[in-house]
Amino acid sequence: MYDHILVRRIEEDDVTESGLIYIPETAKEMPCKGEVIFVGPGPLDGLGEPQKMNLEPGTKVLYGKYAGNSLEWDGENCVVMRESDVVATLADKQASDSASS
Repeated sequence: MYDHILVRRIEEDDVTESGLIYIPETAKEMPCKGEVIFVGPGPLDGLGEPQKMNLEPGTKVLYGKYAGNSLEWDGENCVVMRESDVVATLADKQASDSASS
């Protein structure tokens, strides 16, 4: 898995911001947000040594709609993808709220 990561999809709430309308299952798209569960040792350099990965388990990420391969792992909907498929990392809202107070 060298430069690959395993990401557990984070499902969005079924309620819109107004709190009134539920989105039917048939109209839902796969979420593009998840939490990193496993990180490979890193891509190999010219000497065959793994380079350090930038992501760590527990990091929340955004990724492309068609990134990686979907699978079910431990009963959860997951995606295996390259670290380079990650578009952004997300800050934990609670951590940023407590830091600002």
